[in-house]
Amino acid sequence: MNNTTAAVASLGCVTIGLGIALWKLIMWWRGGKKFKSLLPLVGSWGYGALAVLCAGGILGVLTSWGVGIGSWAGDLALASATGSATPTATRSHLVALSPGGSAILLLMTVAMVAILVSAKGAVRTDMSLMITSGVLTGLAGGIAGVVAATLVPVANNLGAQLTGVM
Repeated sequence: MNNTTAAVASLGCVTIGLGIALWKLIMWWRGGKKFKSLLPLVGSWGYGALAVLCAGGILGVLTSWGVGIGSWAGDLALASATGSATPTATRSHLVALSPGGSAILLLMTVAMVAILVSAKGAVRTDMSLMITSGVLTGLAGGIAGVVAATLVPVANNLGAQLTGVM
């Protein structure tokens, strides 16, 4: 399956993604600031941000749909609440996963599914929300997008080392 997706995030999409992350971080802060409970949130966000950067296939289609729905809902919320325009917020130069990086993403997907299936209710919900936040913010031109873009070379290099494929 070599379908290529072309997701474009609007300001509303990024705003919803940041809102989800802000909500979960405030709940973590108010819940005792235990570092151990922050790891699943950050890891889930990173997975979502990396997944949205894949160029196609099932993950690309699913994340593209997520960005489309997030853009629609975020634009509606932003325009309704503030009357603001909702311009495109996608970075101008997106980085791509190499074949080795794509293998790492697929292995991360297997791990995320296994973790989500075995996780208890609240942890599963929190992780799912942070994956959604990563998907909605991963294409952004701001700090969230820059962080997401730094994950791609890491995945590509790890994939090259693990598989021997650039």
